[in-house]
Amino acid sequence: MIIPVAKRPYRLPEAHYATLKELIDKLKAAGIIEDCNSASAAPCMLIMREGKPPRLVIDYRALNMKVVADNYPLPLIEELLAQLGEGIYFSTMGGRKLPSPASLWPLLGTPLQHFVFPLKRC
Repeated sequence: MIIPVAKRPYRLPEAHYATLKELIDKLKAAGIIEDCNSASAAPCMLIMREGKPPRLVIDYRALNMKVVADNYPLPLIEELLAQLGEGIYFSTMGGRKLPSPASLWPLLGTPLQHFVFPLKRC
């Protein structure tokens, strides 16, 4: 279970805003992120290294501290197959209510605005 984290975006030097905007525009054009109006987001920082392109890094430490570990271990595949036995029809629908995908997606908070990583269907 993931609890939303609302953390203020990190301060950014005024000279780096143009670089951040350029990186955000590239990510949006590639379909990696989308605009979002959520109040919760993980802050990001811009890493500038000499001789290398700037890199956008998202700080998920606060989110990782709030993640509740699942204590139920995964079952062994051999045991699951033995339980199926001689069955003919199988279903993956367990009748569970799934949480809203928007509440589980990592959000990116920048000084400009918030973004979300959209769900990609294969």
